[in-house]
Amino acid sequence: MYIEHENPPKEQLKALMELYSKGELLKALEKVEFFLKEYDQSIFLWNVSGAVHLGLGNFQGAELSFKRTVELKPDFAEGFCNYGLALHKQDKINEAVNAYQKKLELKPDLAEVHNNLGHLYRTHKKHHEAVESYGKALKYDPEIPEALFFKHHEQAHICDWSFYDEFDAIKDDLGKDGAAVEPFSLISKADDPLLQKRCAQNCAAIKHKRSENKHFEKPATFPEKIRIGYFSSDLNNHPIMYLFAGVLEQHDKEKFEIIAFYYGSEKSDPLKEQAQNSVDEFINIRTLSDKDALALIKEKKLDIAVDMNGYTGISKTGLFAYRLAPVQINYLGYPSTMGAPFMDYIVANKTLIPDENRQFYSEEIIYMPHSYQPNDDTRVISDKAQSRADYNLPEDGFVFCCFNNNYKFTPREFDIWMRLLKRVEGSVLWLLQTNQWTQSNLCKEAERRGVDPSRIIFADKVDPAEHLARQRLGDLFLDTFNYNAHTTASDALWVGLPILTKVGSQFAARVAASLLNAIDLPELITQTEQEYEELAYELATNKMHLQTIREKLKSNRSNKPLFDTKLYTQHIEAAYRTAYQKYYDGCEAVTFEVGPEPRNM
Repeated sequence: MYIEHENPPKEQLKALMELYSKGELLKALEKVEFFLKEYDQSIFLWNVSGAVHLGLGNFQGAELSFKRTVELKPDFAEGFCNYGLALHKQDKINEAVNAYQKKLELKPDLAEVHNNLGHLYRTHKKHHEAVESYGKALKYDPEIPEALFFKHHEQAHICDWSFYDEFDAIKDDLGKDGAAVEPFSLISKADDPLLQKRCAQNCAAIKHKRSENKHFEKPATFPEKIRIGYFSSDLNNHPIMYLFAGVLEQHDKEKFEIIAFYYGSEKSDPLKEQAQNSVDEFINIRTLSDKDALALIKEKKLDIAVDMNGYTGISKTGLFAYRLAPVQINYLGYPSTMGAPFMDYIVANKTLIPDENRQFYSEEIIYMPHSYQPNDDTRVISDKAQSRADYNLPEDGFVFCCFNNNYKFTPREFDIWMRLLKRVEGSVLWLLQTNQWTQSNLCKEAERRGVDPSRIIFADKVDPAEHLARQRLGDLFLDTFNYNAHTTASDALWVGLPILTKVGSQFAARVAASLLNAIDLPELITQTEQEYEELAYELATNKMHLQTIREKLKSNRSNKPLFDTKLYTQHIEAAYRTAYQKYYDGCEAVTFEVGPEPRNM
């Protein structure tokens, strides 16, 4: 930072920066605002003010502070970088790009700016541009934090797998130096729960240093209604809401008060409206600073706060570090440990986290009896007549499919898929079309393996009801290994499409197995890649075997617990009640199991 113009005495500046470095941002904000009343020409103070506002999630305040730095010093390159970041956080994309470009005009070799551009492109799904920006950042500073891993993740989004040799060479040492490697970007690249825990703990320690308020005034009597706060950016047209809509509607409003704290898209859609109509309060905190959001949340006196994002997308995990409720739960949105001392529980089941794997989770575990993942048993499947010809599928050939996000694909699965196409005459592989780079790269990968790329069929985006219906045209869903199908697995099973999985070690690599167990189809769970390939081949060439599984799936859909939304809701409510009861009784959070029979609560 520049220290120009008159500034407060060094001792006072040192005290300010100590508050900032310790993560005591509210105190730092109070102090810097006091200084600015007297030293309003200080670039240093305005820059600190912007950084504090940024840390508190007050992006408008950060924008105003950083803008002031470049007004005071038009050649202040760092100021343009920070100004661009504040604009980016408010989705002012063109303005943010312009601010970054101005800085690059001043100094084109600044890695931080290229890195920030990469973040901007990444959040707006411009994956190819993100790869290029991260590449430039690493060219100018090979040690820039996280750029390498974000670059790898963006390459995965376009199925450019050239990074795997580099990733595999450094994987085992990631996070051992205490660096905050973004853990979500690692899930699809390595099935390693120890790596996940280590990187999550680093992320929590470095990015979410807060002073927890652990004191809550315990009510004199157990509350008639337990007040639940769901925190999510995804209560809209998003896979999370595809799963969770039914639970929101089924919640027992006589025993639970449900408040949704939302920070996703401002656009309206039917699922967002359904969420708004299903809860007692729906509060949009997207544009609030952390300071203002915390004040509002405190007024609500939550009994349980549920983080449905974790380290994904638009996250508000930083709020949880201030302790929003006496019980805080990591649930549904992030399929791994958060490694955070301020998260008390993670919702799972025995398939996802067997006893021998509990060591890889910092949270205590709420073991659900069937599936950790909810499902909405009212999801609409289009009744529009469909044929294979409508989707460029062969009328008679066997259709392997995988509708997982492309970033979950690795060369390991793809090798098997291509061998299956060679072994099963006339078969095709049906995938989602997400971007032009993915299609081009996957076709090249098929050619490298001696497979005609025309045997990969790419499905265009359609509305959810049609997408569900068209899956019935497939024969067998082939799961990915490190990061299984989650919502996409539920989709497939809901419409009667069998899914074949290989169970792994980490949470995300065991989800499909969890769902298959809950619908009583363990015969579709394999233990090794060879077993996975051979069972896929068997099902593709033995029509009677596949038909038997399809008939069992059809029967089990209506009489097994996976798609019983009411039962699931009773189970998650029993979990909430037990977790709060333990707090009320003065106990520390502790792992517990929810029984299979709903309790009379």
